[in-house]
Amino acid sequence: LATLNCEVSADDAFRNGTSPRRSSGASALKSKSFGAAVSGMGVGGSPRSEATDIFGGDSTEEPDISGGSNGAVEPQKRVHLDIHANTLGGRAVDMVVKAIDGTATKGLPKGTTISGCTLCGNSLGDGAMRLLPAVRHAKHLHTLRLECNCIVDKFVNEFASILAQNTSLQHVSLSGNRLSDVGMRELAIALHSNCTLSQLDLAHNGIGVKGAEAMGEVRKCA
Repeated sequence: LATLNCEVSADDAFRNGTSPRRSSGASALKSKSFGAAVSGMGVGGSPRSEATDIFGGDSTEEPDISGGSNGAVEPQKRVHLDIHANTLGGRAVDMVVKAIDGTATKGLPKGTTISGCTLCGNSLGDGAMRLLPAVRHAKHLHTLRLECNCIVDKFVNEFASILAQNTSLQHVSLSGNRLSDVGMRELAIALHSNCTLSQLDLAHNGIGVKGAEAMGEVRKCA
């Protein structure tokens, strides 16, 4: 783990006689685009209804990477899926899940894989749990950004078990949610087993001194 952004709650820090501080050199994750852009996302525009096909288009073709008659495998297109600041409902989240796990049948070009996913500011809450099975099995997902989604420790408890065995994720942001010291302890345990994650942003959560100490042990072992 190269970069850990973890801010201690000011109230908790003052109660314990310490001053809240941010990890040195830490910075918020920035969205990164990989390959072709996906159209029809409505990024930055007006919120789309749950019934809207967030991928746009009428294509029903399955991604095809089997190659031509000579048996050569076609190169896959890597895409960063950015649907931040919308109001994703359950159906829309399920469509994102299909895009991540490669079972989407609409809108995505042939041979597309999702290498990054930005869902910041969608107030997903417990709905974020629906993403976890796809994240668990996605071998191509390098970036996951879930800032400002009202996510609580319940999500982190399961995500930590995924992270402990994950070998693809490199950048994860859970900043601006409702995580506590309990979630931090679970993440810290998982990070002891993870060798590929290089950047983790946990700023602006309810992290206290105990949570920061747990993460500090990870930093020492890194």
